[in-house]
Amino acid sequence: MLSELKDFLTANGIEFEVDVPMSKNTTFRIGGNADIMIFPRSVEQVRDCVCELNRENIRYITVGNGSNLLVDDDGIRGAVIKTSRLDSVYVKGNEIVAGAGALNSKVANVALEASLTGMEFAHGIPGSIGGAVFMNAGAYVTGSQLKELGEYYAKAIHASYGDDFDVLFGPAYKGIPLAVVTAIAFSELYGKEIRYCSDRKEAKDHGADKGGFLGSSLKDGDRVVMIEDVTTSGKSMEETVPKVRGAANVEIVGLMVSLNRMEVGQGGVKSALDEIHEKYGFEGKAIVTMEEVVEHLYNRECQGRIVIDDTIRKAIDAYYEQYGCK
Repeated sequence: MLSELKDFLTANGIEFEVDVPMSKNTTFRIGGNADIMIFPRSVEQVRDCVCELNRENIRYITVGNGSNLLVDDDGIRGAVIKTSRLDSVYVKGNEIVAGAGALNSKVANVALEASLTGMEFAHGIPGSIGGAVFMNAGAYVTGSQLKELGEYYAKAIHASYGDDFDVLFGPAYKGIPLAVVTAIAFSELYGKEIRYCSDRKEAKDHGADKGGFLGSSLKDGDRVVMIEDVTTSGKSMEETVPKVRGAANVEIVGLMVSLNRMEVGQGGVKSALDEIHEKYGFEGKAIVTMEEVVEHLYNRECQGRIVIDDTIRKAIDAYYEQYGCK
């Protein structure tokens, strides 16, 4: 099938490379090889690639700058669509039009030059616009936003797991502030002091807090609730759960995420949250589901504009027809 795909790409002038090391395409510099990596330069080329991949029944993923992307040593079977060459940025009236591969810092600089506000937070965030939109980068950056988010998490955790637990564990990096603000909110809302703990990507070898964890240490008998922003494939749990269970004789009560994206996990059948439950023995819950978000925003004005109109709704439905849980 890859030979037919290569013929198609060549005939249509779409750039590609075969047997590409993912370690050279991620900020962590890890990961085995991808069978083929495709570099579209236009939306039309993306469309043509996706249609051909679906026609040939070749599994594919889309990546941007590779920030915080974990790829195992076995690499990726199938195709990787890399958006790095979709990097155009221009100003249209009071709006900025940016390609998925445009770096966040580049878009922020264009906004600054055009005296447009709203992108200041993104200047220091690594990665591309496509990744930022898809992964909700930097959506909570102010004190009031984080306070409100912590309260949402605390209420959802209390409703799902009660208060019979000792530690909120937030995997690095996004899980760190989530664990902190939720522990604060839990204390304020329910009068229960919950400790917070997070892991480090690299262990600290000096000082009073040296080691692989931040915050409270884990102790035998601790009951732990994991907390994350989203869980797309469950890969982060593969790294985090062994760390938590290896640090002490603890019980993981459950996992809380902000959004259940309702996409199939690594097995291609069940959701990532269901796969986590099956593999590790604890439930995964979410504050809201993608279905609830779409229903709430569909043809409804938000901050002066319709976020999900009929066209966007059709695109979302098409995406979930392919990647959603059945």
